[in-house]
Amino acid sequence: MTSTMAPLYQRWFRCYRPVEHCAGRLICLPHAGGSASAFRTWARALPPDVELLVAQYPGRQDRISEPHVRDMDALLAGLIRAMRPVLDRPLALLGNSMGAAVAYELAQHLGSACAQLFVSGRPGPSRQRPGVVHLSGDDGLLADVRNLGGVTPEVLEDPVLRELFLPTLRADYQLIETYRPTTSPLPVPVMALMGSSDPEVDEADARAWAAATTGEFELRWFDGGHFFLTDRPDDVVKVVAERLAGSFGVRDGR
Repeated sequence: MTSTMAPLYQRWFRCYRPVEHCAGRLICLPHAGGSASAFRTWARALPPDVELLVAQYPGRQDRISEPHVRDMDALLAGLIRAMRPVLDRPLALLGNSMGAAVAYELAQHLGSACAQLFVSGRPGPSRQRPGVVHLSGDDGLLADVRNLGGVTPEVLEDPVLRELFLPTLRADYQLIETYRPTTSPLPVPVMALMGSSDPEVDEADARAWAAATTGEFELRWFDGGHFFLTDRPDDVVKVVAERLAGSFGVRDGR
């Protein structure tokens, strides 16, 4: 990694488990309103030869002083430039909700350099639906979040926390609701991870990911709603770790 690229990489990615001479890297892309810390606990459960990186979008946590990104192309440009130093090893991408769309578009850029794509809590690209929730008032935005169950009551009810959270949430909603997917299928295996009671993704939405790849497709269901990945991390990481062991040719020891 060059000295000029290191600060950019470190701004955009959090490495929760550095692995010297790793066999491969898993890059995770968080949901709307989310941050890199959502995947912090995954480090202890992945195969020992796999390094875990998580994107930290601008405008939150340690990047709170930076302006939010409201456009998918702008977000992708920042991520693609920042990830150049980690392209020396096989990569897998995993995105949750909004992050699934980000991961899919990154996989479009990487092509066969991406060994595996995991998508969670999002319809396949052909089922992408535009939205207008980001144009709602604060109450409308929070009502949508309550429906999905992704934010604790403490955040929703605390005026100070709401003031910090709402601008990030609105910017992310604008990004994903105005996004238009790339339509060409990927040359990358895709595994879709879905919650059985997710109000945002039905079975047809989930199976639509099969058309997004010319490679292998697998759909796995988990008990839970839109944020089953947060509620049942051990179950999800087990499935991801098993697939990575095959994709990277590493031990599935944890």
